Amino acid sequence: MSESKDENDVNVAVESDSEQWWTKPAARFIVISLMLSSSGYLLTVTAITVISSDDPIQTFPEKCPENSGNCVQIGPTYHRSEGLQILRFKAPLDEIEGAAYRWIEEQPGTEILFDAPDLTHAVFVTPFWRFRDDFVIQTFCDENNTVIWIHSASRIGMGDLGVNPSRVKSFHEHMRSQTFTEGNCQS
Repeated sequence: MSESKDENDVNVAVESDSEQWWTKPAARFIVISLMLSSSGYLLTVTAITVISSDDPIQTFPEKCPENSGNCVQIGPTYHRSEGLQILRFKAPLDEIEGAAYRWIEEQPGTEILFDAPDLTHAVFVTPFWRFRDDFVIQTFCDENNTVIWIHSASRIGMGDLGVNPSRVKSFHEHMRSQTFTEGNCQS
């Protein structure tokens, strides 16, 4: 009988060691919590996507909404521009547009929704929450100069955590750092 007790003891020990990790209360709590939080994340991202549908902007926005904390504009009006001025170049329009287009394409999470000879509308998608921000540039000739107006705005929310001013500044610096063929706008 002692032998059978030992066998039973061994069997019991083996059974308890082979208990599946997900059957333990703490593990179930963690798994359920992760499932619920990921479901909440997916629902939030889906709602953000539905609320901010992609309608191409085909004309340059007149201005940012008054007191907006999620919009930056440089030309024809200024809003949250942090001292940046309208970009003016003594260079051919097509070179300026090409450099601007390349900068947009090089940015992560970017999609161009509308592109015409004088206006480009791109959408920047933030990595985690998938917020969609509009970035619009207008290029035109003013006498012999090529001019760029810039507009960057979050589609939803009251603020942008500085993302739009940073984006506009990055674009502005990029364009200022480029070397273009000297000439007039129509060359």
